Amino acid sequence: MGKNTFRIIVDGNALDQMTSELIFGPIFFDTGGSFFPEFEWTDFPLVIISWFSKVVMELPLKQNKTFEVDFLEGPFKLKLKLDNHNNCVVALIEGEKLAGSKEEIIETITVPFNFLFEEVITACKALFESVKKSKGLKKSKDYEDLETAYNLLLKFNR
Repeated sequence: MGKNTFRIIVDGNALDQMTSELIFGPIFFDTGGSFFPEFEWTDFPLVIISWFSKVVMELPLKQNKTFEVDFLEGPFKLKLKLDNHNNCVVALIEGEKLAGSKEEIIETITVPFNFLFEEVITACKALFESVKKSKGLKKSKDYEDLETAYNLLLKFNR
């Protein structure tokens, strides 16, 4: 992968369901050789991708406004902004001001909006297929939220 690459990595074969029914598993971002937050990071992928889906739909409506997508585990987040050339500027951040730590931009990447949109669609599909195929995972609230966001994405006029 080259510079300005941004891939959403989810591993549907490694999903697990907690007693709270939230689905836990790998979710991280590949930026062309480096990984954020780190390689094979585990968190709540359905929740994060659901939030990411909503942000992707807001970006074109509010160009030059910054949106955030937080991880639930650890002080990590993405800040996204659509520029005037239909490119999305993605800042990968560690630290949380509200918790008293300094926010540090680990990396900033610029990718075409349509590419980012397709990455989110692909991640949604992978998670859906994995939950449907799994005998041990129930369709929980995080699944339903992701399904709602995914259906809105499909109707979204890019």
